[in-house]
Amino acid sequence: MKQTRIFVLAALLSAVVFAVGCTKCCSKKEAPAKDQAPAEATEAAPAEEAAPAEEAAPAEAAPAELPAELPAEEAAESTSTSCGSVSDTSPTAYAPVADVEAQLELYVSNMKKKADSDDAFEDKQGSIVRDANTVMALAVVLAMHDQPNKYKGAATNVIEAAEELTKAADDAAVKAGLAKLEAAMKSTDGKSLTWATKTAKLAQLMKQVPLVDGKLKSGMRRFKKTDEMAGMATTLAVIFQVSTANVSETEEPTKSEEWVKFCLESRDAAAALAETLKVADKKNSTTHYDKLTQCCDECHTVFHKAALSK
Repeated sequence: MKQTRIFVLAALLSAVVFAVGCTKCCSKKEAPAKDQAPAEATEAAPAEEAAPAEEAAPAEAAPAELPAELPAEEAAESTSTSCGSVSDTSPTAYAPVADVEAQLELYVSNMKKKADSDDAFEDKQGSIVRDANTVMALAVVLAMHDQPNKYKGAATNVIEAAEELTKAADDAAVKAGLAKLEAAMKSTDGKSLTWATKTAKLAQLMKQVPLVDGKLKSGMRRFKKTDEMAGMATTLAVIFQVSTANVSETEEPTKSEEWVKFCLESRDAAAALAETLKVADKKNSTTHYDKLTQCCDECHTVFHKAALSK
């Protein structure tokens, strides 16, 4: 009997130990299940955080900001091509502001010398009209320039005075027009304009180009006064930039994209020539001059075939 009791007590004790062990074991097995709640919450968090990202998406998709120097309306008027748009490059890259200022002043000075000469009015009229149109082109770039300059606030007044000068019918009118032009250069109340605003006449600009090119071609042989030559190249870069607005005056007025492409390529070639001339790098100046000549010839094959025979 005593042995039986001992056996029963031992069995009961084993059962209790087994029950306690089971409880602990089960508690451990259930722990991961309890730990999963935070895991689920963690997985859910990205979905909750995604909402702000979705709200921010429209802001990321917004168009890139326009360069500071360009009015908003200009972007709509600028022509895009495979090589960029008219406003894709800041003027500093192809027409340093000091160089453009110097060229504008030089052309005005040259017109004054012609006006004071004893030549017959008919003999100097064409030259003054051509130079006045070049002054207009230089003023456009100064008006649109990304750098402050002496003529930024005066530019549109300069353009108006230069245009009036092209209509002068005699010596007295030329001198009066030049006085008005010099007064305009000192003004500060100019209006805004865009690259698409037509100012200078394309025919007059294209008369200036071969004259400047002739001086450059001669200068390339002697390779002296390279600073003066650099100024000429900058004037060509300005003319090509401003001419982008004049496709309607070409022989192929419907080919605006191709016209702008040629203008920008010629502009960049002239600008590269100007930079190499400034440091008297004859080898690279020759390369860029040849590139500029090639750009002009390629443009003429489409827009002015008669020029190729000259």
